[in-house]
Amino acid sequence: MTGQKDGLSLTRLTKNIKPIFNHTIKRLIVNRPFYFYRCTMRYFLKFLLIFFLISCNQSEPIIINADYYLEAGQMDDVKSKVIRYIGKLPKKGTHSNKFDKQFDDYYKELASNHQLIYYYPDKGSDTVYYLFTRIAPSIYLKKVAIAGKIVFDENNDIKYFDETFRTYKMEEKELLDKSKEIFMQLIHKQSLQNYYFENTNPKEFIEFPDKNTYYDSNKREWISTLENPLEDLKREYQESQESEKNNEN
Repeated sequence: MTGQKDGLSLTRLTKNIKPIFNHTIKRLIVNRPFYFYRCTMRYFLKFLLIFFLISCNQSEPIIINADYYLEAGQMDDVKSKVIRYIGKLPKKGTHSNKFDKQFDDYYKELASNHQLIYYYPDKGSDTVYYLFTRIAPSIYLKKVAIAGKIVFDENNDIKYFDETFRTYKMEEKELLDKSKEIFMQLIHKQSLQNYYFENTNPKEFIEFPDKNTYYDSNKREWISTLENPLEDLKREYQESQESEKNNEN
């Protein structure tokens, strides 16, 4: 019974308030039209401002799929330009001679084993972000991701090249999920240190760079800060190879 009485009381109150409210609005419109107009416009402008702010926050989705920006032939062109930087050196190949014509067939075959997955031209600069995957040596099928930044000149040649990170080898689905997450951080110019193994152990994301390895964008190769006792022998071998080549010419 108490609930019914409360319901009836609320209904009567609503019926009593409604005509009073309508009468008050009519008096404002008739007696104080400017005040009514000003109040109405104030709330209308507030509504417009809130709507504008919400619209601004709803930015366009970022598309990073390579096939959105490039056709198959264009993808092959990008791969042919970067493969000698991201690919494994051929037998008897060095960073000094890897562009020699004798290695063209090797790098052409190597490029076919790399897939350009993500590609994003930065709207605020000339920088293009890329991410390749390739099969890694493993008992089971696993791949690694290689990502970084490129700037092309007016002739579409590489003006600047950087390999920002390489992932650990993973099964394909895990690799795509993790590499996409890191790639989005990269194109938003965020630090990637949270994905370094020293910060994710035992989970694996980025293998390089690490505390001992970094990428030199001037030399366009990975540099290790660890002492390598075979480095001098390697350097001597490279120099002897170049000397033999010069003598043949």
